[in-house]
Amino acid sequence: MKNEENRPPSHLHHLSKKIAKKPITSHLKTYKPTPYQAQKKIRRTWSPEEDAQVLGLVKKYGKKWAKIATFMKSRNGKQIRDHYLNALVPDINRGIWTNIEDEAILFYYNKFGPQWCRIAECLIGRTETQVKGRFYTNLKQKLMKKGGDVKEIVKEEEELF
Repeated sequence: MKNEENRPPSHLHHLSKKIAKKPITSHLKTYKPTPYQAQKKIRRTWSPEEDAQVLGLVKKYGKKWAKIATFMKSRNGKQIRDHYLNALVPDINRGIWTNIEDEAILFYYNKFGPQWCRIAECLIGRTETQVKGRFYTNLKQKLMKKGGDVKEIVKEEEELF
């Protein structure tokens, strides 16, 4: 009776035999890294030449990040997109954060949750990375000092909007 408890159901018995024969590392033989993954991943800052190249390629091809990445040796489409949106777009506000912006972040966080892209669309000139960074480095700490939940504190401040 004990032996029957440990056996798989009869319709799965043939699968258990195949799985037992297959070595655990067999899937590694068919895996081939992409050319980007094959490169040694070294973190480095963006050079002024790369910035100029990205700006020129965006003018020529638009925001087609995968296509632009084919012209750049050591950058992928996601890296190029993030760098362009967070550093190269001329409309970015890199100034000091105002209390109104902080209150807006709290208000929209209450409304949308941590959807930084949607919150950034409501703030003129701020990127999603800036908004997320501002929330986690400054606003969340202030909220924790007050000892309340984000949604509770935002409800108190909703009267401003």
